[in-house]
Amino acid sequence: MFPEVVGVVLGTIPVKETAILVGYQRFSMKRRAYPGLKKNSRKKVQGVLYKNLTPSQMRIIDCYEGDEYERIAVRVGCGTSRHYRAWVYVVKYNQQHLLSPHAWDVEDFARSKLTAYLRNL
Repeated sequence: MFPEVVGVVLGTIPVKETAILVGYQRFSMKRRAYPGLKKNSRKKVQGVLYKNLTPSQMRIIDCYEGDEYERIAVRVGCGTSRHYRAWVYVVKYNQQHLLSPHAWDVEDFARSKLTAYLRNL
C-alpha cells in the first residue's frame, strides 16, 4: 500500500521498509484502480512492510481492504539477509474472477491515478 494511502487510512504513516514477497504476483483488478495479489510460485512482488502496527490499526486496514481480500501470514525479505513475518492481503479464491490477466503497473498508478484515488478515500 502506498504510504500516502496508509496515511489517509490510518491518520499516520508507520515505520516502513521496502520488502520482497516471493511466490505471488500483483494483477490489475477489473474496473478498479487498485491491484490484487494471487499466488504464483514463479513471481515476486516488491512492496512496503509497515512495522509495529497496533491491533486497532490492523482492524482499520482490514475494513479498508474489504470483502474481496483475505489477510494471510507470509515471510518477506528486506535487504539481503533480513526476513520478517508479515501480513498481506490476497484476493479471495471466490473473488479471483475480478483479477485482470494483466500485471498491475505501480508506476502508472503513482503517476496518473494516485491523486484521484486519494481524493476518493
